Amino acid sequence: MLLCIAGGIFAINVLFYFFLLKPVGADRDQQQRMYGEIRKIIAGGETLEQKYLRAIKDIETFKVRLLKQEEHTKLIEEVSTFSEHGKLILKNAGYSQKYLKEAELWTYIMELPLVGQYKDVKDFFAEIEGSPSVLCVDWLKIVRTKDGPLKLSLKVTSYLQ
Repeated sequence: MLLCIAGGIFAINVLFYFFLLKPVGADRDQQQRMYGEIRKIIAGGETLEQKYLRAIKDIETFKVRLLKQEEHTKLIEEVSTFSEHGKLILKNAGYSQKYLKEAELWTYIMELPLVGQYKDVKDFFAEIEGSPSVLCVDWLKIVRTKDGPLKLSLKVTSYLQ
């Protein structure tokens, strides 16, 4: 008799699970997925397709800003002008270029030793930041001399088409 009661309770539990709890669980999972999608939309989350399309657009915007490879002297003139505006002394700058086959771009690297006052250094970097050219400061070393001016060594990279 006890075995029949236990079996009956087990059967009721199984029926209760399949007819009442399982559908609610599936509905709950669907609601959680919907909630996640709504949060992405509200939070400005992007789908993978949207991220891909934005990346393509960003690359095109980047390439529009690039100078032609033949115009690399404009970069030298621009950086030289920045240093003159900032009253920095530029001596023995080094220049090199390399073709990046996978990106179909040229990198133009300028190694710039500069000497000047702190305010002039700040102005120089402000001009680099505001430049219409794509200029990336890859490396920077600043040393203060005993008599006051700063000695900078920096590597600036630009990209050319």
